[in-house]
Amino acid sequence: MDTPDTFNYLLLGYAVLFGLPFLYLLSWWFRRRNLQRDLELLQTLNDEQKK
Repeated sequence: MDTPDTFNYLLLGYAVLFGLPFLYLLSWWFRRRNLQRDLELLQTLNDEQKK
């Protein structure tokens, strides 16, 4: 009986292992950028309202 070839599964496992944290950081960066834009918009509206 031969040992099954699982090299492709190993590569897929490493891709998932390193891909998920990358996707999390990318998601975090987009959410932070959108939050910064929202804060700038609120500050602008607040400044215009004070005038």
